[in-house]
Amino acid sequence: MPVIQTDDNAKIYYWTLGNGPLPLLFLHGWAGAGSGHSWRQVLPHLRLDRVRVIIVDQRGHGGSSAGSAPFTTDRLVEDVIAVADDAGATRFVNVAFSMSGKWAQALAVKYPGRLWGQILVAPVSLAAFAMPEEMARDWIRITRDRTLFGEFIHGFTKQKLPSETMDEYFHDASTTPEITLSETLGVCSREDLSSLKCEQPVKTLICAGAHDPMFTPETIQNAVGMTFSACHMEALDCGHELPIETPKELAALIENFVSTLPLQS
Repeated sequence: MPVIQTDDNAKIYYWTLGNGPLPLLFLHGWAGAGSGHSWRQVLPHLRLDRVRVIIVDQRGHGGSSAGSAPFTTDRLVEDVIAVADDAGATRFVNVAFSMSGKWAQALAVKYPGRLWGQILVAPVSLAAFAMPEEMARDWIRITRDRTLFGEFIHGFTKQKLPSETMDEYFHDASTTPEITLSETLGVCSREDLSSLKCEQPVKTLICAGAHDPMFTPETIQNAVGMTFSACHMEALDCGHELPIETPKELAALIENFVSTLPLQS
């Protein structure tokens, strides 16, 4: 598994699958891991002769270390660019789920020329996500108890998930350091970047859960549309956890988006 070392001594692991001409760079959500459950059910439904998948353990998650720099949106953006550079992805499609949707959007504003497009899956918006400190502490505490964690996640899904899926999710969450869980929640809640505007068009697909109790399709579309004019939304019959609730359907949307892109080299 390739690893890069950032200028603040974080070691960030990633790996690649497929030999297609178009790089897709996948970023997981809160309490997830690229090397864990996060995209595992989506990948088998992608045509790996058409794309090259780059999957990241973001700093402090999975096998990656946290480094010495504070967690900020800009720091996380630069991590993604460093991985893309190391993987030889001069231009790529960013595929970002939930919390990482925030820094994916910030990356698109800062580096629009690096992207063929972006796929935002139930993304956190660029605006500050209101979360009282007590709620953040509760979320982190829940990641240490399998029963509580299952109940917590099923509060965001349309239907109950298989036990095996929840076991994998809990493994990723429970092995993520509490400081990482706290800092990533902090990035989402304390940084208000809603004033950012993308000066160049970046083709954007929003994939939302029609029954998402946290981010409704309308809320997401309105928030993303304020920054990116070239955006289109598709809603799937699920809650917030699209990659594990509707992996086949999400993969189909990714495949369709890829097929509409121009030159892919």
